[in-house]
Amino acid sequence: MPIAVTCQCGRRFRAKDSDAGKRGKCPACGAYFRIPQQAPELVASASGSVYGSIKPKYCLTVAKGPEKLQEYFRLRRSRITTVGKASDNAVVLPSPKVSRHHCQISWSPKGWLLEDLKSTNGTYVNGQKIDSHAILHGDERIKLGDFELIFEVPEKRAVEPAHLDEKLQALQSGDPQSSQEAVEFLAGHGSQAAEHLVPRLSGFDTVSGHLALEVLEKLGSDAVSALVRALKDKDKLTRSSAARTLGRLGPKAASAVPELLQALDDQDPTVYAEVAWALGQIGAAAVPGLLKALGSSQRVRQISAAWTLGRIGPEAADAVPGLSELASHHDKEISRVAAAALKKINPTQINA
Repeated sequence: MPIAVTCQCGRRFRAKDSDAGKRGKCPACGAYFRIPQQAPELVASASGSVYGSIKPKYCLTVAKGPEKLQEYFRLRRSRITTVGKASDNAVVLPSPKVSRHHCQISWSPKGWLLEDLKSTNGTYVNGQKIDSHAILHGDERIKLGDFELIFEVPEKRAVEPAHLDEKLQALQSGDPQSSQEAVEFLAGHGSQAAEHLVPRLSGFDTVSGHLALEVLEKLGSDAVSALVRALKDKDKLTRSSAARTLGRLGPKAASAVPELLQALDDQDPTVYAEVAWALGQIGAAAVPGLLKALGSSQRVRQISAAWTLGRIGPEAADAVPGLSELASHHDKEISRVAAAALKKINPTQINA
C-alpha cells in the first residue's frame, strides 16, 4: 500500500510501501527525511525536523504538553536549535507560559549546550532551574512552561571498522546530505572513530588522510586520547601528523600538553617542530610546562620552548624573565630565538 507523504512546504506525493524506513527527498523543496513506516500527516520540513515513526539520532522528544505536537524534533551538530512559542523557532511550543525565544540547544566542545535566552518562566533540567546554561549528556528532562521535553542521544555501541570505512568514504561522495550524515555518525562514535582514523593520518597527503584530519577536528576532545598515543608511534609521519592535528584542535587539546612537552625531545626535527607548533596553538595552558622546558639543559628543547612561547604571545608574559636571560646566551641561535620571542610577548618594552 503506498505511503501518502506531505512535506511542510505543501507538496504531496506518494512513496512505495517497500521504501518505508529509507531516505527520501521532497521533489519540491529538497528537504531530506526518512520515509515513515506509517503515513503521518506531516513527515518533513525544510528546517530538518523529522516527523513520523523514524526517530532521529539526536532529538528532543515531547513527553507532555497542553496540546499535541509531533513526537520528535531532530537536532544537528552543525546548527543551533531554538525553542520558543514564536513561529521562527526550530521547535515551536505554543503556550503563553513559554517565551517567544525561550532557549536554544547547540553543539559545543564540551558537548550539547542548553542555554536559557532570558525567558520569563525559566528553563528547568531534571527539576532544577538553570542559571544561564547546562551541558546535556542524554535522557535529561527539560521543562519549559507547561511542556516537558526529553533530550536523547544515540547509544555509542561499538561498530565494525568496515562500517567506519564506509562512512569515511561517504565523505567523498559529493552529496552534502551523505557527507553530513557521515560526519554525524563518526562524531557520534567519538573515541572509537578517533582510534580508527588516527592511523590514516600517516597518509596526510592523500584524500583519506585529509578526510581523517577533518573528522578528527570535528571530534574535538574525543580525539585527544588516540592522538596522544600516536605521539609515541614508531612511524615519524604518524607522530608529526598527530602533533599537527592536536595543534589544529587548539585549546580543546589542553589535556595533551604533558605528552606534547615530552615529545619536544623527539629526535626527528619534523616531529618536534610540529609539537612546538601544536603547543603554540593550544596557548596559555601550555605556558607552565614550557617555562620548565626553557630552563632545560638541552639546546633543542630550549629553542623549541622559546619559539613556542613567542607564538603564544602576550599570554606567555610569565616567561619574560627566563627569555631575557636566554637572550644574552652565548649560543647565538638560542639568544636569537629568545630575543624574537620577547619581542612578540612584549613588543612595547623591547622597543622602549
